[in-house]
Amino acid sequence: MRSAIERGDPAEQITTRLASDLQTTLSRQLYGGDITGSVSLTGDVLTLARNQYNALDNRNTRQDKAMNFTQSFGSSGDQLLSPRALPVWEDLSSTVRIDHASILISALEQSAILLADFTIDTQKKLQYNNWGKYGRKSLTRLQCSGHV
Repeated sequence: MRSAIERGDPAEQITTRLASDLQTTLSRQLYGGDITGSVSLTGDVLTLARNQYNALDNRNTRQDKAMNFTQSFGSSGDQLLSPRALPVWEDLSSTVRIDHASILISALEQSAILLADFTIDTQKKLQYNNWGKYGRKSLTRLQCSGHV
């Protein structure tokens, strides 16, 4: 994925691949490196998306690409914050867990802002099972339970 970002591949294709890879990994076995590696890509792929979409002249194309990006980016976050991933998060050191959870939540919020910046519709609704519902609550639960 890092090489795809460095090449400047379409950001929405990178996040679609990331979401697909995470889904496959979660169905087998997720490791701490899967979490930290995925989270470490978020800032760079967000920057890439913003730069690519700013360069587009067609507002509809920008919106479509931003929507596809945000859906797949959010799906990746949803998978990383799923109940199945929680034990892997708990295996990370407290510093790594807090840093990466904070980066992930911030990146998910930034992806929603990116969509808002490039949308021409008055409303968009995206549905995720875990990151809106559990993201902050899970982090808080980990902190309060003494695991952090």
